Amino acid sequence: MFANENNENFPSSTAGSQISMRSLNLLWPDYVSDPRTFNCPSDKFVTTATNAGITANDPFEKDECSYGYDRFHTQADDADVALVADRPSNTNANVPAIPSTNSPNHGGTVKPANAADVAGRGQNVVYVDGHVEFVISQNAGWYAADGITRDDIYGDDAATAGGTDTYITQDSTQ
Repeated sequence: MFANENNENFPSSTAGSQISMRSLNLLWPDYVSDPRTFNCPSDKFVTTATNAGITANDPFEKDECSYGYDRFHTQADDADVALVADRPSNTNANVPAIPSTNSPNHGGTVKPANAADVAGRGQNVVYVDGHVEFVISQNAGWYAADGITRDDIYGDDAATAGGTDTYITQDSTQ
């Protein structure tokens, strides 16, 4: 609905800090009215109480939203480009030096010591064409020219894998 009303563009904000989360927050409350929509049942970090703290025009914090967002795409992109997925890990670093430590099912393929989430099961991914998949690898994005290699949706791997050069982030300060 948002794209239909905004010249086929997905939510994107360039104002202030925490741009990805500010962009995703553009859906609240006009397009998504229930804050629980932003709380994945498998996410042990985001609780009903913290999720209820969502406010309009204020970027989601990590304890309010279970998802990360890649704001750099439009409906004209390939159908297999990832837009939204279970958020990157709960560690302070949003994108670790080793992309494989990012977050299938909120906890990462390597469970961070300070995270209460379960690691390594996979993640839900929303793609440009609107379909959702549960995938067990962070390599769940855009297919490279070879038709086999997939983009790491949590890390900038365009130079090595021929991906989109953008990735799912949750740029919160928490």
